[in-house]
Amino acid sequence: MADVIALIGSEVTRLQEFMAGLGTDEWSRPSACAGWSVGDVFAHITQGALTWRDTILRARDGDAHPPPGQQFLQPGERGSDSTAQRAIAYHQEMGAEQLCSAFADGYGGLQQVLRELEPTDWDKPCFHRRGRLSTRDYVGLRLQELTIHGWDIRSAFDTAVTLAEPPLAILVPQAQRWLTISSL
Repeated sequence: MADVIALIGSEVTRLQEFMAGLGTDEWSRPSACAGWSVGDVFAHITQGALTWRDTILRARDGDAHPPPGQQFLQPGERGSDSTAQRAIAYHQEMGAEQLCSAFADGYGGLQQVLRELEPTDWDKPCFHRRGRLSTRDYVGLRLQELTIHGWDIRSAFDTAVTLAEPPLAILVPQAQRWLTISSL
């Protein structure tokens, strides 16, 4: 998992530097995620750092139940509409400068938690709205989110941009597991 933690760190740094270089109007540019601006996508992955950190801490402590106010999605149910609305509202509430700060703080905290996990913690069940996962698979999803949404953001400025290559060695073998989870 040390490789995954390092890849998350490098994707965070890469995206943080990219977003810091954008002008205010560029945050409003449409992303590859239909209906989401570049800033909305960045808000989404910023929120993820905070919620995923807390979920991993709960899993470490033996709690894989839904956190207060959340529940497992029912088979066939999609959570993307509510996720999008939360991200859009968060982007509008925070603005670019505060989002960059929240992103850095959130991923700094997540990285700290990941570095402190014991080897036995990686196999503990962890809440995910589509079903319980091992903490290992859950953290893999965070790498997926950063990699794919990093592409969503950068492709708004360069249509030839590709997915970051270093995470692909980890993401491709896990894709079947995630596709199975997505169909639940």
